[in-house]
Amino acid sequence: MSSSAEKSVVAHAGHAGVTGVAVYTAMIGQYENLLEQPLARSSDVPFICYTDDPDLSSSTWEVRQVEPHFPHDPVRSARRLKVLGHPDLDGLESTIWIDNRVVLRRDPIDLLRLLGDGDLAAMNHSFRETIRDEFAAVLDGGHDDPTRVGQQYIAYETCTTCLEEKPIWTGFMIRRASDDMRAAMSDWFDQILLYSRRDQLSVHHALHRANIELHRIIEEDIRMSDHHEWVDARDSRLARRRPMRVAATTAASGSATVAGATLEGLAQAHQLALERATAQAEHFRTRSIELERESRRHRESLNDIRASRTYRFAVLLKRLTRWPTLSWLRRR
Repeated sequence: MSSSAEKSVVAHAGHAGVTGVAVYTAMIGQYENLLEQPLARSSDVPFICYTDDPDLSSSTWEVRQVEPHFPHDPVRSARRLKVLGHPDLDGLESTIWIDNRVVLRRDPIDLLRLLGDGDLAAMNHSFRETIRDEFAAVLDGGHDDPTRVGQQYIAYETCTTCLEEKPIWTGFMIRRASDDMRAAMSDWFDQILLYSRRDQLSVHHALHRANIELHRIIEEDIRMSDHHEWVDARDSRLARRRPMRVAATTAASGSATVAGATLEGLAQAHQLALERATAQAEHFRTRSIELERESRRHRESLNDIRASRTYRFAVLLKRLTRWPTLSWLRRR
């Protein structure tokens, strides 16, 4: 039996109601060292790192090799694993995602209690009051293409809660598997493909549309809590290794792979835009029908009023008051 299987079985036997949980992260592009997780040495839960680095090794993570989904876009390749997970995780009841700069301080089984009755648990962002602030921070910091960020902001203005509510921090997330969760995560990644790669801009939009119950973990500072530690990028443990690279490919098959992945991303973005335009057209058509019905009701009400005795008497009285001989009525 493999070490990961042993851990999974132990987790099942030692914790009633748990049908499988794993902690996972993704390292695509070889841009920094993998941060070790000391707690993993004593935990029954597997810690899995998905990476395209054939030389990556770890004393606390189970390193699994993957091909970047988008060879020319390591960031979105990593985001895909973060948001959609990996087929290895499909049979688990719950997963815990942590960014590479997060060190857990509590056993994952204990962390599952943070879910409560919710579908997803994450910390409130301690530096931003609204999602508008998050958009501003992305633009001010030059973290992504301002055109894409601006288009996303305009698109979300029709959803007030998508901009005004308190943002969550997605560097540490606990998710319970369900069909609704899978639909929400698929929508979330579609937004990342279509708009900014900064996933905190789009997560609330996807959660609202799928009616996912969010459990907010209230902490004073996302950099340190009883549950985790956020490691600064300058920390020697990360020791940034080299600029983020594009996966090497051969001239022939590599070009086809890159082109295919690029076209797939464009196709998904186009499909999402088409679906959104169709949904908007349907919304306007439905609204137009509702307005026509409302107008018809008002016309019918007006006709009922005009047919009433009170209305006819009021019209007759108004005409009578115009006669000079009945001018005394106007003074009464």
